[in-house]
Amino acid sequence: ARVTAPIDAADGKHRLLWAETQGRIGIADFAPSGKVRALTVPLSAQSQSTITPTRTLVRASAGKADLYLVASSLNDVVHIAVDLGGPELAATLDQVAAGAAPIDLHLFDVKEGLRALTANYSSKSLSLLDPSTGTGLEIPLATTVSRFVPVTGVDGKQRLLAWHINAPYSVAYVVDLDDLPKKKGKAVRRLDFAAGLLAVTVAG
Repeated sequence: ARVTAPIDAADGKHRLLWAETQGRIGIADFAPSGKVRALTVPLSAQSQSTITPTRTLVRASAGKADLYLVASSLNDVVHIAVDLGGPELAATLDQVAAGAAPIDLHLFDVKEGLRALTANYSSKSLSLLDPSTGTGLEIPLATTVSRFVPVTGVDGKQRLLAWHINAPYSVAYVVDLDDLPKKKGKAVRRLDFAAGLLAVTVAG
């Protein structure tokens, strides 16, 4: 289970706790009044027992929180919008198609708004998604990647190192996030190393 930073709402600051289980996300709202509200959100109407979240990220704004996740057995990014403003805790769910077996997820902001990037294990690709419209595009890679490591350059630009954690591949990719929506695959650069990568650490 994980807990958000305080979220401003009309009645004061809230904290959300969410717990990931097979086929469901449990959400608890710790309200400023001391009341705790809870709900459970099914991730799918079918085969719930096979769906296990592998990465969950949260974005919060006044009176609401947005959870984005990828899960085993789903080829989508799941978006859960949580409304803190009503008498009861409420949530809605929608899904955006990604690639085959998305295994990692990164959220970032560009001039046009929020974007989501997935590392797709089975299709050896990245997917760039616009959660607000449910649209996206897939960027093929030469090798599988399964982890993103955020790196901010000395020039202030947002980048990711995309690599595969489960095998000693000697290939990784640098993704220029600020340029990705316009340049697409041209914003992804391949890096070849003399030996397989076993771990990645950002110094400083």
